[in-house]
Amino acid sequence: IVERLAQDSAGLDETYRVSIRLGLSYVLGTIDARAGMASTLQHVAQMAESPLHEVNAVLVTMLHHLWQGDFAEAERYKERVELLNVERVRPQGSDGSHLPRELAAYAAVDDLTRVKQTLDRIEATAGDRSGWRPVHRWARAEYERIRGDLAAAEREVRAAFEAMPLHGHLIWCEVAGTHARILLELHEYEMLQKVGLAYLDRAEVQNMGIACNTIRLPLAIALARQGAGERAVALAQRAVEHCREVDSTGMNPFLAHEARARIASILGDSE
Repeated sequence: IVERLAQDSAGLDETYRVSIRLGLSYVLGTIDARAGMASTLQHVAQMAESPLHEVNAVLVTMLHHLWQGDFAEAERYKERVELLNVERVRPQGSDGSHLPRELAAYAAVDDLTRVKQTLDRIEATAGDRSGWRPVHRWARAEYERIRGDLAAAEREVRAAFEAMPLHGHLIWCEVAGTHARILLELHEYEMLQKVGLAYLDRAEVQNMGIACNTIRLPLAIALARQGAGERAVALAQRAVEHCREVDSTGMNPFLAHEARARIASILGDSE
């Protein structure tokens, strides 16, 4: 759509073209921030040119810092959003679609306090909107996983999948990754291998990008635990290479290298 708008405005007048382009900058910015890509800041620069998208530009910048691993800087941008909205008669802001990517960052490092805070905001945003029910149950699954109630976490994951429409959901890959982590922490290596390979096949077919690593990494560790060293190394190395291919920096390559190091430790590879 962005390419079409750049070519001939897609038959839209300038007002609609600019509005749609800025909306897409927000969507693409949240995706690129999650992937740890420098292109995130290009989308931010485009949104920052419009007073109507100033808050969205700050939200995407906050996500960028989160996925670069700078949580302190991310908190400063959260405070900026609050200040900007206080200054306005009618608060500005997104539809909350940045929240799942925010929660995923906190969950990746087992930050229970911030996961709980984001869960509360997701719950408030979800309300009676059916499309947000899988997001809410997934957020609860991560909260339960980090606090150590793995049985409750697995129930929430299943509830998240059940709440999704038949054609799937935007965050199904994140939910699959959470399920893989839960099974790893339960030491259910055979089950993880079975469902993890199915999850990964689907994620790769649907081109879910760097989110595939949320499945690859726990699956690779489980394979190493089962003695399938070569397959484990290959999967972990693929996660590392995926980060390089998209020039991802910050937490994504950190998590990939961390998993690769864990596998090396399991296999007794001192190098």
